[in-house]
Amino acid sequence: MPPQHIAQRCLAANLSDLAAMGAKPAWFTLCLTLPTPDSAFLQGFSDGLVQMAETYQISLAGGDTSRGPLAISIQIIGLVPNNTALVRSGAQQGDDIYVSGHLGDAAAGLECIHNNINDTGYLAQRFFNPTPRLPLGEWLRDKATAAID
Repeated sequence: MPPQHIAQRCLAANLSDLAAMGAKPAWFTLCLTLPTPDSAFLQGFSDGLVQMAETYQISLAGGDTSRGPLAISIQIIGLVPNNTALVRSGAQQGDDIYVSGHLGDAAAGLECIHNNINDTGYLAQRFFNPTPRLPLGEWLRDKATAAID
């Protein structure tokens, strides 16, 4: 997987968690561990991270780098007005259930990759470039009782 896509998926996963809570992203931190310095990997990773951060208007506030087995950890901070976060425990028996997007697209894209199916189209892009639904999450804050990504 290209390093640009790795960075985008890592940040998108965290942004998606915020969206499910109805939060607005504020900033994030990054801890990156690499076995050896690799300028090509770092350039691609940085490019992907910057692109995703600019798209969702979130800033890198700090973090750490170290040497060891590859590990990437992003911690993201989001803000919501007091007592308005959507939490799973807010779900009640009898609630309607809605889905945004298409279920299984990213999993199907990953399956194509694992099985060497040359798919550079829609499914592969759903895996490589997930779309956090931040505006929807914020809109749902006063309409839904719970949400999950």
